[in-house]
Amino acid sequence: MPSQFVTFRFEYDHRGANVPYFAGRGGITPPGGNTGPPGSFVPDFSPDLRKRENRLNMAVLVKF
Repeated sequence: MPSQFVTFRFEYDHRGANVPYFAGRGGITPPGGNTGPPGSFVPDFSPDLRKRENRLNMAVLVKF
């Protein structure tokens, strides 16, 4: 019997775009972080962007 005080929620999300928009495994921040002024150029770095994203969301709701 499920508990009336605890709820578990799982969601699978699939999103897509026709241009690279979502952050990939390589991230969007250069190695060492953002150390220069905003909008500054970092040599030999480009953000890892993807056209598709798959995500598994998990949540727990506890009522007292």
